[in-house]
Amino acid sequence: MWLKKPRLIKSVLVIGVLLPFIFLFPVKISSLTTNLHHQFTGSFSMTQLIVPQPISKYYAMEFETKEKGNLLYYSPKDNFFFDGTANGHLPCVNKVYINYFEEYYKVYPQMRSRDLKDGFYSRNK
Repeated sequence: MWLKKPRLIKSVLVIGVLLPFIFLFPVKISSLTTNLHHQFTGSFSMTQLIVPQPISKYYAMEFETKEKGNLLYYSPKDNFFFDGTANGHLPCVNKVYINYFEEYYKVYPQMRSRDLKDGFYSRNK
């Protein structure tokens, strides 16, 4: 059995200990891609081990309340990309996304009831 081979056990332990330290140091992404959006990497600090960063890098984004039929939703004030919503309150969808579906597919979402857990349905334009 492979657990009885001390050489293999030592190799697995060394890799298991050293590998996490490799990912603590930043990698220069610009040598891997020319896409500017993919070149940004978050920075790591030891304080994150105690107090983690917010769950979205767009945590300071502001949202506006929009209404379409009986759907009351939150949309980002800044349209940073088509289906981006970051960390907004639910239901959260970009107003551009709603307009796109209404214009090209002739449908828009509506709530089944006043309760969010009951879900949505598509209403024809």
